[in-house]
Order: sequence, then structure tokens, then C-alpha cells
Amino acid sequence: MGGLLPRATPWEHLQLSASLRGLEDWQARAEHLLKRFELADVADRVTAGFSHGMGRRMSVVLAGLHRPPVLLLDEPFDGVDPLGVEATFELVEDLAAAGSAVLVSTHQLDLATQVARDAVVLRGGAVVGRCTTEELVGREGARRYRELLGS
Repeated sequence: MGGLLPRATPWEHLQLSASLRGLEDWQARAEHLLKRFELADVADRVTAGFSHGMGRRMSVVLAGLHRPPVLLLDEPFDGVDPLGVEATFELVEDLAAAGSAVLVSTHQLDLATQVARDAVVLRGGAVVGRCTTEELVGREGARRYRELLGS
């Protein structure tokens, strides 16, 4: 599930990630992210029993722990509840405000338009259009999206 080790707990995943990246003083940020993503209560439970959405949320926590200069999130909203979606929005906003480049790949147009400023539309792995996410909002945005896809 998203690269998580099934016999490790969220806290162990965070410890490993911090160790591999040579992070110091990471514990407070880890605790904050676990709370933000509503995973603090299960921080000492192995991830093998996690739902798909919980695993997605944990993967986003791990991706953002070290405040990367470039963050790539592939389908971060898949199977995630509204609170997890909101937490992901907040993390993306925080990292972008701190200067990170954030790329979000998703099939969920309504969420893409909320989380990003700019959109690159792909079809069959090829770029078929670029626009602002504002151009993809509402009924007119859906029409524009279909137009870009050539359907």
C-alpha cells in the first residue's frame, strides 16, 4: 500500500524516513502532521490493518515530513475522506508558501482545481493542454477539459 511497510507503525515509518534523510528535530513536525492527518491515534499500530485511505494519508505525511524542494503526489486523494483531502490541501499550501514546487497528479478534476493554480492535461501520457485551474472550474471548465482531451 503506497510503499508502506505492513509490519511497521506510522511512527516507525517516520523514524526511518527521518534517519535516512538525516533530519534532526523532526519529532515535533511528525507529531503535527500525524495530528493534521488524523493518524495520531494509530501512530503505534502496524499499517497492515490500515484502510486504503489511511495508507494514502500516511504516504502524504511521509512525503511532506522533510519539506522537500519538489513534492510529487500521485493520486493523493484516492480513497481519502474529506478531512484527509483538506489536510492534503493544507500541506500543499504550506509547502508551496515555503517555496517548494508541488506537482499533484489526479483524475479528480474538482480537487485538482482546488489544490493547484496551473494544470497540465495529459492523454495517453502526452500533454494535450495547459491552462490555469480557473479555466477548468464549473460547467464551462468541464467543457474546456473535454475540449483539451479531444472528446
